[in-house]
Amino acid sequence: MTRSTSTPLSLPLNPDQLSLWLVREQAASLAEAEQQELMHWRQASESNETHYQQLLLTWQATQLVPDQHWRSVLEQAPQQASRRRWLRNTFLIGAPALAAGAAVIALPGLRGLWQPTPEFTQSYQSARGEQQRIVLPDQSILHLNTDTLVDVAFYADHREVTLHQGEALFDVHKQHDRPFQVLGGLATILVTGTVFNVQRDPQALSVIVQEGQVQVSSGRLWSPSHVSLGPDQRLSLEAGSSRPRLDSTPAQAATAWHTGQLVFSNTPLSEVVRELNRYRPSQQAIQIMDASLASRRIAAVFELRDSADLLETLPELLPLRVNTLPSGEVQLHAR
Repeated sequence: MTRSTSTPLSLPLNPDQLSLWLVREQAASLAEAEQQELMHWRQASESNETHYQQLLLTWQATQLVPDQHWRSVLEQAPQQASRRRWLRNTFLIGAPALAAGAAVIALPGLRGLWQPTPEFTQSYQSARGEQQRIVLPDQSILHLNTDTLVDVAFYADHREVTLHQGEALFDVHKQHDRPFQVLGGLATILVTGTVFNVQRDPQALSVIVQEGQVQVSSGRLWSPSHVSLGPDQRLSLEAGSSRPRLDSTPAQAATAWHTGQLVFSNTPLSEVVRELNRYRPSQQAIQIMDASLASRRIAAVFELRDSADLLETLPELLPLRVNTLPSGEVQLHAR
């Protein structure tokens, strides 16, 4: 290969970073400028190209290994938090590759037990019914919705947020050489700079893009699925399902909670009640007492801070009556 005479661009050089770029390349999620940057880096030296080809061969080899082999390997791993470290040290090239869903075997001499130390770590949590706005050290903005818990860790080569529960809106400051990834249990979201919303329930995950592009990686560790999303696209994933579901939704309406509003458009009452209950104490939950009401649809905009007005509005939209018990529990009856 002919070497480039231009100055090599500042693409990350360690194997963990290179593996992340290769995973994104194989998933066709690199922008044209990033593809050119990767090519410049490969052409900058024979050593760079050799490392790239070795990693590519390893990636291709893992696609040929039967699923049963990866299952047997994973069964030997420690449980829960220590499993990720065990996988990385045993046969993965780094945490970013694992987070992106790529099972890549370490080549002899390619890397030692490289374990990055975060430059910044912090946990954030919102109470039920509370929203928070947080400015991160890289100037990214994190909006937490009700009852949400996240862990933030910034490394030299990537930024990482683990969403343990709840919902968050991410306005990511663009850094091409320092990707931003969100770990959501059922999937990992990878971006460089964009605005997107992630909601994690015990058995489900949804991602909605407001601006820019994001890559969502899910599925089995040894056979991942990669989906690229653009503005007003939503990905939904349920535990136990093999593939995510894609649809379109107005992102501005779906993320209006961070401005103190809930927007519903032709939404079944059952979904409206489920959403409203996320913001209310459990002892004050709203209950649909007549099954015939559950499928009735409404279009409305509710102010989160005015629950009394919200309950007064419902009988104007649907043929129902509201009964509030001394405990604060709300019952909806057909009339």
